[in-house]
Amino acid sequence: MIVIGLITAMMALTFNIAPAIFRRSLEARARAQLVGISLALEQYKREYGDYPQTDKPEQLFDALYGRRGPSMQTFNSQGKVFLANLANYTLSKPESIESIGENVILDPWGNYYHYIYKAQGVVGSAWTNPSYILYSFGADGVGNPALTQDPAGGYPKTSDPLNLDNIYAPTAGDHL
Repeated sequence: MIVIGLITAMMALTFNIAPAIFRRSLEARARAQLVGISLALEQYKREYGDYPQTDKPEQLFDALYGRRGPSMQTFNSQGKVFLANLANYTLSKPESIESIGENVILDPWGNYYHYIYKAQGVVGSAWTNPSYILYSFGADGVGNPALTQDPAGGYPKTSDPLNLDNIYAPTAGDHL
């Protein structure tokens, strides 16, 4: 009877803890992928002098895979690949990574990572330095609609209830 009670208690603990562990592992994977993409963006900036000037996830992949320059012009030949080890990422069309404009990098929940280019010196903009915001909507798949505009100071309010499960990439200012 005691053995059955112990087994039941251990099973109850396992079934209560397992979902939280799985959720945290997905969040850790998203953070690791965001760091990898951020490093690729920094290498891209060192090569071209600016970040990819796009808000389209498929153009971001093409830029990091060496097929587009900063102003999104298409290169005729394969350029320098900044996002090397693609085995660490899930792509929307993994069987055809050679096709321009068809691939996006997906987060662990199957949504694409969101990238917002922040231009320098845009009149009326609160963003004063060229940079980017790169993030995942997280488990609920809901992002912050305020990011499509120009938030004060150029950064999202992470305390916003719509943002609580969003996962943000570090930027150069965060000392990658």
